[in-house]
Amino acid sequence: MNIRKDIESRMRTLLDHLVEEVRNEIIAQGHVHTGALLNSVEGIFKAEQGAFRGVIQLLDYGVILNEFDETKTSFKQIYFLQRYFKQKGFDEKEAKTIAFLTINKWMKGDKPTKASRRFSKTNKRTRFVDIAILRSEKRLEKFVNELPQVMANAYAEVINRNLGTKLQIQL
Repeated sequence: MNIRKDIESRMRTLLDHLVEEVRNEIIAQGHVHTGALLNSVEGIFKAEQGAFRGVIQLLDYGVILNEFDETKTSFKQIYFLQRYFKQKGFDEKEAKTIAFLTINKWMKGDKPTKASRRFSKTNKRTRFVDIAILRSEKRLEKFVNELPQVMANAYAEVINRNLGTKLQIQL
């Protein structure tokens, strides 16, 4: 078996699993109003310069939610919040007022707001990527622990093919 293809296949499977876990946590935390965030989560796999890289991509809004830091909150977010509250059925003026009030609460360290927790099944509204990774820890460990044996098998295969031997390497 080709070592590169084997490792790539294992990494793609792991990345697909992590993407699914992130989506599940987004749903559990209640970030599903329009579905845009949920639908934006994707795993991108790249093989470049002899290295593999798996990246989970999502909307910038999702990055803000995941890594929330009240010191980075600003009134630049007003447009997005106002649009959100309009989608929730508030008129233009009400949506703007509620958006300003929300940002004020965020700047005081109440992010996510206590009221928003009612949408969450887990009582959490941030760190969904971290939670998904922690939930996948055993799978990640298994992947890392299997790599040396995968590589040893590939080396043995090359040696056997070139020397006509039946070498097996067990780690």
